[in-house]
Order: sequence, then structure tokens, then C-alpha cells
Amino acid sequence: MTRFQSFLLIVAVSALAGAGGFGVQRWLSADDPAPATAPTPQSVVGQRLPDFSLISLAGETLSRQQFAGQPLIINLWATWCEPCRKEMPDLSLLAEELAPEGLSVLGIALDQPGRVAEFLAATPVVYPIAITETAEGMRLARDLGNRQGVLPYTLFVDADGVIQQVKVGVMEETEIRRRAAELFQASG
Repeated sequence: MTRFQSFLLIVAVSALAGAGGFGVQRWLSADDPAPATAPTPQSVVGQRLPDFSLISLAGETLSRQQFAGQPLIINLWATWCEPCRKEMPDLSLLAEELAPEGLSVLGIALDQPGRVAEFLAATPVVYPIAITETAEGMRLARDLGNRQGVLPYTLFVDADGVIQQVKVGVMEETEIRRRAAELFQASG
């Protein structure tokens, strides 16, 4: 094979791979809202938390109604996200400390169940973890204002089910505690 033929083969394979990737992305997002019309983190603040029904790693159904009447921190994460993995022990500690005062924490893993189970075996948390496959999870993330798909993505929801704050990116323990305190104040 000549150099020119090798070059043409590489160009053809690259073009096919790009077209295939574009097609898969379009197929996965066919039911998703257009990014321009999807909510933003700022636009969901002050809005009611949308209904959701997810399956936990333990096989239980987790829904918005189960958390009604109590402050709630929702953390979207994935096992491949190093910042997510970094903040989970702090979220778990806070969940354990403030559960007697009514705080709930819910982790939503945008990942494969096997990977999540393996990670949690090494790094257990005290709060429930829901599992959602990537396409479904990205739709939920967009509904919650995360149209860019950045992880970690955390929502602070008051006892009335209203989103009070959104954090895009990792939080240190002091920031998690400060935001939790503000959430309790908003919950009255």
C-alpha cells in the first residue's frame, strides 16, 4: 500500500468514525430538549424539584415524594469523575451528622451499576444511591439545570421541594456545611 493510499484509508476511517459518533449522539439525544431551551443552573433556583423515579443500587425505587417535607441535597456523580469521588466522603459525613435534624442526601450515579457497586464497596456512603444509565441520566441532569453535563452537580432543595441552590463542580467540606446550614435556614 502506498503512502497516499494509507492516507486515504485513514481519512475514510476517520470520516466514518466521526459520522458514526455524530449519529449515536443524535440518537441518544433525540428525546432530549434542545440545549438552547434546556434549563440552566440559575433558572432552576426557585423552581420546584421535578418528579423523578429512580432505582437504587439496592433495587428500591427512589422518588421525589419520599423526600417531601425535609431538606434534601441531590448530588449527581459518576465513578470516573475524580472530583465527585473526592467530595462523597464529606457528603456522607454530613448526611450522617444531620440526618437526626431531618437532612436527606441522595446520590444519583450517571454510571453503570457494576462500576458503582465496586466503587461503593471501597468507599461506602450512608445515603442512598440511585443508578441511571447515561442517556436517561443526562436527560434528568438537563431537567435539573445541568445542560452541559458537568459533574459533580449538586442541588440544595428545601423542605417545600423548592431548589434553593445549585453547585456546579466540586465542593470542599466547609462549603458543603455552609450550604447545608443555608438550606436549613431556607427550610424554616
